[in-house]
Amino acid sequence: MTLFPLAILWTLGVDGGVALQGDQYVAGPKLAARLEDAKFLEVELGLLAGLGPDHLTFRSSLRLRPRLDVEGFRVSPIFGVSLYRYDPRGEFEKFCDKADLDCGATTLGLEAGLGVGWRWLAVDFVFASGEVPLYTFTAGVRFPL
Repeated sequence: MTLFPLAILWTLGVDGGVALQGDQYVAGPKLAARLEDAKFLEVELGLLAGLGPDHLTFRSSLRLRPRLDVEGFRVSPIFGVSLYRYDPRGEFEKFCDKADLDCGATTLGLEAGLGVGWRWLAVDFVFASGEVPLYTFTAGVRFPL
């Protein structure tokens, strides 16, 4: 009898892409876990930092991803929640300072989307609610640990 009968499969990756309706270039790491006995269900934690003409952003996401794997190819719907922080930068930051405005905020939003991948490559397209960018498209790599 083993002390921990559940084996966890870990995956580490990095993504880069764009967040639209906020016009951001984004990049960051992802960590995912699946139970060996339930490989079809993945839980993922992702962090994305974004840089755009007016804002610097940080987004953390916790996602549930049911997976279908067939001969190296995978597809997964995405359901999650995001904590999103944005702060002004550049000329917009100067404007906010002069007008004595607080142009940054932290907000919570829901996510839904679709992810596809082949072996170590991955592409995600995510819709979000609230102040979180409405559309985010990322591509990246995933490696089993």
